[in-house]
Amino acid sequence: MVFIAYLVKRNRTIGIFLICLICTPLLLIALGWLSSPTNPSKSDIIGHYEIDRSRYPGKQADWQHATYTLEITGTHAIVRDTCTKTVWKYRIKWSEIYEYRWGFADYTKRHHMIGNGPTLYRGRFGHHYVFYSPLYGNVFFEKE
Repeated sequence: MVFIAYLVKRNRTIGIFLICLICTPLLLIALGWLSSPTNPSKSDIIGHYEIDRSRYPGKQADWQHATYTLEITGTHAIVRDTCTKTVWKYRIKWSEIYEYRWGFADYTKRHHMIGNGPTLYRGRFGHHYVFYSPLYGNVFFEKE
């Protein structure tokens, strides 16, 4: 550092070049870490999910949030409708390669909220599921 300070004082161009040469890899490492998605474990995936109202705010999102919940257990995906007090329970199968991936174990007709199967979106600090519903379009579920 003393050598760099000496070069900056003596020849500003060389000093700025050396500082950029040192800072660029550090900046690239930091950006790579921030942009890389997490790999959630099976225990991170298992839990209770609610509809995220922040993606499409409004009366429809508020109603969906109050009406539907999704619970993922080790063996089942459970959709609850609080208005009709109905519960739909479907067997799921976990991936053997990626422990955070799961799919439905059979091809039976499912509730429209989760009819097409899960799409997991991973970010640096969390994850959320998106399901396509023919009635509501994309429905976003976030873990409580």
